[in-house]
Amino acid sequence: MSLATRSRKKGWIKRKLARLRLFEDPLGEAATTAPEVIELIGEGPAVEIFVGTAPDLMRATRVLVWSLMKVRNPARKYRIHLMANLKGYARKGWPTGFHGYAAAVADFEGGGRAIYCDASMIFTADPAVLYDEADAGVISLVQPSAPDRWRQQGDSPVTDGAGPINPSAWSSAPISADGSGAKQTGTRNTQWRELEADANEAGYLLFTRDTPTREFGELIHLYQQMHDENYFPGTRLKHHIQPVRKLLDKTGATRLLDYGSGKAEGYQRLEGKADDSPWRESSQWPGILVRCYDPGVAEFSAIGDDQMDGVISTDVVEHLAPFDVTWVLDEMFARADKFVFVVAACYPAIKTLPDGRNAHTTIQSAAWWRDQMMIVGHRHPNIRWLVGCDMKNLTGKQTVFFGGIGSAVDG
Repeated sequence: MSLATRSRKKGWIKRKLARLRLFEDPLGEAATTAPEVIELIGEGPAVEIFVGTAPDLMRATRVLVWSLMKVRNPARKYRIHLMANLKGYARKGWPTGFHGYAAAVADFEGGGRAIYCDASMIFTADPAVLYDEADAGVISLVQPSAPDRWRQQGDSPVTDGAGPINPSAWSSAPISADGSGAKQTGTRNTQWRELEADANEAGYLLFTRDTPTREFGELIHLYQQMHDENYFPGTRLKHHIQPVRKLLDKTGATRLLDYGSGKAEGYQRLEGKADDSPWRESSQWPGILVRCYDPGVAEFSAIGDDQMDGVISTDVVEHLAPFDVTWVLDEMFARADKFVFVVAACYPAIKTLPDGRNAHTTIQSAAWWRDQMMIVGHRHPNIRWLVGCDMKNLTGKQTVFFGGIGSAVDG
């Protein structure tokens, strides 16, 4: 092989790797400027709690917050600050995605009092007692002996540490409809499973349409800018025509909502409808009416009040902030009478946002996306769903599908 040929081959490999972006650190893709805050309404000075976590620990984080809701004083105000993907903190080399956040609390707590814990913990008693008795500063509960130093009546510890169970391993373990599918054993696994099943039964979500993350609004603004620059034409659905067609045939659906349709260039206008009508049709699905919805496109910015047979969404959910994914999926399920079809990319995008971030602000495993569908499925037990997880490797792209009805996964 000549030197010129070898050089061209190396150049091709380098360009291929750069385009695939396989070796970028996914922890850096969704950097946020400040912790997201969950506020539990009540009176008096708020109990300020900072939680070290990461997007892949969504299940453990939800269990932690739910455990606080079970033991809190319902008349008291609490603010839970989720420290995840924080901009300006070099996490490379951290043993966990949240390891160094304990030292960062002082950057956000404003000189008052704060409690710090992480996603490996649960609350077993009201931390307001500890908070009220402490002096100004950060009370860290991550030290092995810390929970034993502060106890409430009945000798109940304020928190319970992770013990032998790692929150990353637990959060990625398979779950079943009743939350009992995780394979780890031990006291902590039992506690987590019982709390998760209880949160599922209550239909609890960390954030909602009425209380989204701060980052949700920031991203909507950025995507509106990109729409103005003619990004997101809305043609990605063409790669998933067949799975949707099977769902249409199986359920008898005739009216669809395309949630995040972009400019809907993959559809045809309906005869007799105004040019700015949100209603479209596809030659691939004769007789099917499609309503387009995209908050970044003026003519499609209203979601409408109509209930639909099915909701489809491609090239959308990976562009959300991680903690908004579940409530957005819940909104899709709530609009559907028969099925929800979602496609999520599990790799970095080629595009970047106007602020320099990668356009895929949530990059997670296929199992993570399956779990979000299951969590939402608990709230909508009769809705059929299918999630396609687009994966990339050196040989190309493939889509891994998970499907189910409600919280139960097929097969």
